[in-house]
Amino acid sequence: MKILCLPRAPLDYVGGIPAYCLNLYKDIDLNVDFYSYDINKGLRKKIIQYKHNLKETIFPSNFIIGTIAISFEYFYSIIKNQSKYEYIHLQLPDPFSVICVLIAKILNPKIKIIFTWHAEIYKKYIFLSPILYLFDILISLLSYKIIFFTEGHIKRSSICKFKFIRSKIKLIPCCIPKPSNKYKSLNNRKTIANKKLIKLVSIGRLVEYKGYEYSIKALKYLDLEIDLEYKIIGEGPLKNKLIDLIKKYNLKDKVYLLGHVSNEIKEEVLSQADIFLFPSISQSEAYGLVQLEAMHFGLPIINTYLGNGVNYLANKETAITCPIKDPQSIAISISKLISEQNIYENLSKNGLNNVSNYDLKDMKNSYLNIFI
Repeated sequence: MKILCLPRAPLDYVGGIPAYCLNLYKDIDLNVDFYSYDINKGLRKKIIQYKHNLKETIFPSNFIIGTIAISFEYFYSIIKNQSKYEYIHLQLPDPFSVICVLIAKILNPKIKIIFTWHAEIYKKYIFLSPILYLFDILISLLSYKIIFFTEGHIKRSSICKFKFIRSKIKLIPCCIPKPSNKYKSLNNRKTIANKKLIKLVSIGRLVEYKGYEYSIKALKYLDLEIDLEYKIIGEGPLKNKLIDLIKKYNLKDKVYLLGHVSNEIKEEVLSQADIFLFPSISQSEAYGLVQLEAMHFGLPIINTYLGNGVNYLANKETAITCPIKDPQSIAISISKLISEQNIYENLSKNGLNNVSNYDLKDMKNSYLNIFI
C-alpha cells in the first residue's frame, strides 16, 4: 500500500498544515510520499529532500494569488504518478491540489481520497467562493473519508450540511509531540509568585490574522511595578510593520521578534515563559495548535474569541478569552494573571491536565485504522 500526502507547503515550513502532516507520518509504519509546492515563489526547480526519513518532492510555483499557489509541474506529477498510489491524503483548504486530485480520481477511479479539513477560505475570496465551494463539494463526493478535528469544526463547515458528506466524516483530534526529555521535568503547575520579570511568549507566522499588533499594543496599557518581556517566535511578511510598531510605542527593550528558531530553542523559551499570548483575529485561525504546546509547559493562555477550534482547544478552563482586536482587554487579562495567583495556577494545572487528552499515538493509530 502506498500513500501520497499533499501537505500544501513544504514539510520544513514552520507550523500549520505541514507540521500536522509531519507529526502524523514520521515514525509510522506506512509507505508515504509527499508532494508540496513552494508558497513563496523562491524555488526555481524541483527538489527532493528527506525529513525524518520521509521523501518529499517540492515543486516550484508559477503563480501565487494570496494564499493560493499554482504549480504546473506539481499538477503534471500528480496526474502522471496517480497510478502508483492507493491513497491520496489531501488537506483543505488547498484549491489547486483539489483540482489535481479530482482529475487524478477521474483517471484512476480506484484511488481512495482522504482529506483533512483545517479551515474554510470562502470569505477571503468572495468572488471565487462559488467555484471554491463547488470544488469542495466535488472532492467530498469522491472522497473515501473526511477527517475533522472537533465537533465545532464539523458544525461550522459548510460542506457538512449534506447528508452524503456527513456519513464519511471521522473525528480525529489533532495532536503534537510531547516536549523533549530535557523539559519533561518542567511539566508541572507553574506559579508566578514573587517574580520580578514576567515573560510573555507567542508562536506563529507574522501575518495579519495572528493579531500580533494587538498583543504588542496591549503592553502600552500596562502600568506594572514589575518588568515584562514579550518574545514572538516566527517569520512572516508583517515583520517590518511590527518592528515599526515596537519603535512607535518605545517597546524595544520589552518586545523581541525572534524569527524562525530551532525546536530546542522554542522549547527553552516556552520553559522559561510565564504566559502564552494567542491574539488571533480571524477565522483563518481555525485551531491554534500552538496552544497545546503552551499547555505542555503549564502556561496559562490569553486567547481571543473566534468561536471555533481555537476556543475548543483552550476554553475557559485553560485560558482567558478576550474580544478580537482589543489590546486593552489583553492588558487587563495579563494584569489579572499576575495579580491573582489562584487563577494563574488553576489555568496552569488545567492546561497540563487537558493536554493529556491529545496523545499523538492516538492520532496515528486512528489513521492507521483507516489505511489498513
